[in-house]
Amino acid sequence: MTYPFPIAAIFWICFLIYKHLNKDAADENENRKELNTHRYIEYKSNERVIEYNHFYHYIITLDLMEAKLIDDKMITHQATKINSLINAMEQDDEHPISIADIKAAKSYLLDRWAYITSMN
Repeated sequence: MTYPFPIAAIFWICFLIYKHLNKDAADENENRKELNTHRYIEYKSNERVIEYNHFYHYIITLDLMEAKLIDDKMITHQATKINSLINAMEQDDEHPISIADIKAAKSYLLDRWAYITSMN
């Protein structure tokens, strides 16, 4: 005949070990989350910190978010259009878009467009 006390004690010990191991794993996951929240990439364009990565920043800069087709002619047209708008306005240091930003956006997007089309 088996006694219920040793069986219950074994189950209780196994439960405590399992609980202790899961607590360590939960603490380790919290530490990983802390490390991941503090680590980020800082994107810069023309010595200014930008909010998004370069591709999206330049798409927004050239106002191509609603464009159905983005090709080299569209990129050049938008860059020329926005460049002429900036030239028409007075140049302020506080203007969010500069001519250097337009040139950087145009060259980056044309280079990326050439890369993607050469893959096909």
